[in-house]
Amino acid sequence: MKRMSKRPHGLRPRRMGNKRWNVGALHQCRTQLFGDQFAVVRITGVRRQRLKQMTLEDVRAEGYGCPEDYVAVFKEIYGEWDGNQMVWVVDFELVR
Repeated sequence: MKRMSKRPHGLRPRRMGNKRWNVGALHQCRTQLFGDQFAVVRITGVRRQRLKQMTLEDVRAEGYGCPEDYVAVFKEIYGEWDGNQMVWVVDFELVR
């Protein structure tokens, strides 16, 4: 899976794959696997959603100005866009 080095950090990131997040858990945020920690977040919600169910509010919470920008970056990271694809939506709050 290709990762972008300069991606906006959204409040509701969507991720493909297996569930790896639990509500209440703390996670360290890093730009690289072994890079320096720049924040700690607490998971406040985890749910499944189809990509095509995203609203403009969801796109903006991800850190993008319009759906087209979000789709372009999603394709760059995951290689394709399928509106029926189920993804994990992870809500979080900044701890520090």
